Amino acid sequence: MATLQNLLPALELGQLYVSFDALKGNIEDWSVSEKFHFTVPTKDVSRVIYKCKDNTYDWQLRANKQDDESIKISILHAQHTCIALLTTWSPATYQHWL
Repeated sequence: MATLQNLLPALELGQLYVSFDALKGNIEDWSVSEKFHFTVPTKDVSRVIYKCKDNTYDWQLRANKQDDESIKISILHAQHTCIALLTTWSPATYQHWL
């Protein structure tokens, strides 16, 4: 039987998405699989930045809107390495799973 992590698309530099919502969905699924929370310190019509909620870790992802309206991961810092932080329930992370 495949694990959830094996079914999710990997987050890779240069990866394209059809929308910011599609990217967010993948990051939400990945964060549940990896058991961590993330924050969105910056989001506007042309870019978004995601960071690990635990500021002691260097994980960061930035994506920008391209000329063809696709969303491209332009910066991906480090592998996520913090220990499971999902010790409390977060409706933002889980609501689409219910």
